[in-house]
Amino acid sequence: ALSYRLANAYRPELKEKSLSSLYEELDRPLIPILSQMERAGVELDIDQLKVMEESLEEALGNIEAEIFEVTKEEINLNSPLQLSKILFEKLNLPTENIKKTKLGYSTGAESITELINGLTYKFKESESFNLSFEDNTKIQFLNNIQEYREISKLLSTYVMTLPKLLNPKTNRIHTKFNQAGTTTGRLSSSDPNLQNIPKRTNYGKLVRSSFAVQEEDNEFVSADYSQIELRVLAHFSGDPNLKNAFMKGEDIHNFTAATMYECDLTNVNDEMRRIAKILNFGVLYGLSAYGISRQTNLSIQKGKEFIELYFQRFEKIKDYIEKTKEEIYYKGYVETLF
Repeated sequence: ALSYRLANAYRPELKEKSLSSLYEELDRPLIPILSQMERAGVELDIDQLKVMEESLEEALGNIEAEIFEVTKEEINLNSPLQLSKILFEKLNLPTENIKKTKLGYSTGAESITELINGLTYKFKESESFNLSFEDNTKIQFLNNIQEYREISKLLSTYVMTLPKLLNPKTNRIHTKFNQAGTTTGRLSSSDPNLQNIPKRTNYGKLVRSSFAVQEEDNEFVSADYSQIELRVLAHFSGDPNLKNAFMKGEDIHNFTAATMYECDLTNVNDEMRRIAKILNFGVLYGLSAYGISRQTNLSIQKGKEFIELYFQRFEKIKDYIEKTKEEIYYKGYVETLF
């Protein structure tokens, strides 16, 4: 009864904001599909998780031993206060771009990445890229902290917890899929969150591999859109270069690299493609010349030149970004494709 009353209250608002078709044609038909997925659940290889738990515990012990070699004292790596003292007092790491909290300088993931980048960045302007033994030790220490955190999170969130969440009747994990859980409209998963398991690291891949298919005739299918954001950009901006690349089935990052470096597609190397990829995604979201220099081996000046060159080659993208800024200034909102 309450759902019905809410529907009657919201329906006129959906119509007023031209959102009726989005609900009727996209969101509502998805409800029974998600419900079916939730009921079906996913199988889990418990034995593999047990083996993984022992392996990860051992890895944590090794990292703690390496960290002790540097600190020469036992510290609680989960204590921001203790870690802050080690990083900024004992190791004397720079604090220029580090946020300050009530407990001292931040030791969050963002701060650790900033410190690693800071130690390597100063060498990018020079021709040689030789780190001192001391700086190498500091970078290794910071990498150890990142790895320790990743393993700890995987252990507590997945490896040790997932077996406890198995439904005793189905012997499967039944996550919840939330249609209205994010601002952007994309699906989210909770209890447990199966969308946040890392896929780029070996540890994350191990956890992912524990989701098993037991039935003989069943298999997992992994599907993904190819360059979906850049395809949407090509549609919105109408940039002829970008549209033509997609229409011809080009590798979009190779195409951008060839366009930027004014060379043939066959002459694009891995480094050129990597920089083109950073530009393709980064510039669209406001990445600055400084930001480019932190992600590549380019100087800030070179990064600035690349951004200018990028917008020269893809003029309509620049126009689209400026038009969007203007639109949100006057309307107070922006619209998606739907």
